[in-house]
This record gives sequence, C-alpha cells and structure tokens, in this order.
Amino acid sequence: MKKRVYSTEFKSEAVRLSYQRENIKELADELGVQVQRIYKWRAGQKTKASPKATIKLETDSIEVKRLRKALKKKELPTSDYWYSITIEEQKICWSFYIKTLRIFLKLIISKKYERTY
Repeated sequence: MKKRVYSTEFKSEAVRLSYQRENIKELADELGVQVQRIYKWRAGQKTKASPKATIKLETDSIEVKRLRKALKKKELPTSDYWYSITIEEQKICWSFYIKTLRIFLKLIISKKYERTY
C-alpha cells in the first residue's frame, strides 16, 4: 500500500475546517483521511511557533499602522494620472480607496485575513 502524501495547503485547510466543524469524524470522511491524522496536523500547527511567524506579525502590525495612518490622513495617490482626471472621477476613486482600506483593516483586525507566504 502506497503512503499518501498531503500538501501543506491541504493540511492547513483541513485544520481550519476542523476548528469550524463540530464533528471532525464527518470532516475526515469527507476529506478521505483518518481522524487521528487531522488531530496530528492540529497539534503540529500549534507547535509551529517559528521566528518567521513573529516577524510576519510585526510586519502585519506595521502595515496596519501605515494603513490606519493613511486612512486618517486621507492621503491621495500622487501620479500624473491622478491630476489628469476630473474632480468627480477623483472623488469616485477616493471613495473606493477609503472603502477598500476600511474593509481591509476590518479583515486584518478580525484576523479573517491571514497572509500566506
């Protein structure tokens, strides 16, 4: 019998789903893996505290601070294109930019958005 090799993406998705579901056995059946394997993957992800992870968190927090600052200042993008469009078009672009920043910040703060490297 061949040993099955699962990708890290598959494992992390299975772990994520296992935390969302009440019945892990059903999930394991759906994915075609043993229940014990999902528990091993969960344990493996808990113990994977590497220095790179803390650096990523620091980078994310710096990015959040920068985005908050940009949102507070309402910085306009500076480029030749920006000055070539009408005021109404600038207002539309600016409105979209602010809405996007707000949504992005909410996702980061709620930790629904996780960067994958």
